[in-house]
Amino acid sequence: MKNKILVSFLFTLLLISCDNEKVTSLVLNERTKTMTMGDTAQLEVSVYPLAASRNAVITWESSNESVVSVSNNGTIQALSPGEATIGAICGKVVAECKITVLAVKATFNFHSAIMYFMGDTYKQGTNNIILRLLDEGLTHQGSGAIKGEGFFLDISLNQSATDTLLIAGTFNNDTTGKSLTFYPGSNTKKYAPGTYLGQIISQSIGAIFIKNGSFEVNKNNEDYDINISFIGEKGEIISGKFSGNIVAFDASESNIEQKEMSFSYATAQEISTEDNLKQLKVLLKNETDSLQLSFNVALSSSNSIPIGNYSISEVIHEFSLNKGFSESDSYKGCWLLSTENFLIETGNVEVTFSNSIYILKYNLQYENTRITGSYSGNIDFLSK
Repeated sequence: MKNKILVSFLFTLLLISCDNEKVTSLVLNERTKTMTMGDTAQLEVSVYPLAASRNAVITWESSNESVVSVSNNGTIQALSPGEATIGAICGKVVAECKITVLAVKATFNFHSAIMYFMGDTYKQGTNNIILRLLDEGLTHQGSGAIKGEGFFLDISLNQSATDTLLIAGTFNNDTTGKSLTFYPGSNTKKYAPGTYLGQIISQSIGAIFIKNGSFEVNKNNEDYDINISFIGEKGEIISGKFSGNIVAFDASESNIEQKEMSFSYATAQEISTEDNLKQLKVLLKNETDSLQLSFNVALSSSNSIPIGNYSISEVIHEFSLNKGFSESDSYKGCWLLSTENFLIETGNVEVTFSNSIYILKYNLQYENTRITGSYSGNIDFLSK
């Protein structure tokens, strides 16, 4: 009996001794690692001595969370180009892995191009042109609108006030609007202007905003050769080229017919929820015409249109309007619906609300016609 008690006592002491074993070292499955932006990986840690692993509490840290993030179980994600050190920590014992994140590289051979002459849009004494280069899967319609799925590159460039078509030269990024420059892309809450690489998938559009770089334009009679070298907002390396003719559209003020329209009543209906946003279809109506507006608003919005300035954008974001498109004989996005239906391509709507009355001031454009005016009154919110 005494022997049994002694054995039990010794076994208990052994367990207590194991539980109190201190961690002397940590070893990661990798000490250095190279990743590409957007990649994820799993780091695994071994605890020594093994007896100490039972109660070891491991925490994880990143020396630069803007470059590499790490979860509480050692999953790492490459967020932007650069270097970061990931540490596995147990008390005063540390094991580290040095991570190098490489930039995403994308190269395009664009098959077609469109240019929109905007005139002196920014009042800088230069002409602004929107140059749009299309990759495979996208085509442009007669109005200049694009159709299909794929990548496109929008370049907002400036050149001499005497030139209405794209000129030869090297264009560098600049925000002053001087000749032979392009505007870097930017994304604010209310608009997405400038230069960016876009991708259309199922009528949803994503974008990488261009922050730096240059492009070179050479011209041979009516054909162009364009070579692009851009840097994106997170260090993405974007290069491409285009050779061929560029279809030109005059979107300047001098070529626009003004059309003032008024509407007598309005309805609104939630159509869908995507990209963490609600899409509201608002119909402004009179006896003969309807102006269909497609607003992107926050998910928290309920039976209301948040006050703000909404612009038609290729990029879906809060405080944007969806450009019109047709699908299976239905009209989606922004349209003027009348005896003849017109796809709304550009413009903005300012929404205010006072004394239970909505005021919508619209400045929209289809083809070479600009619709202006305002609606003041109630909006009947319909069930989905």
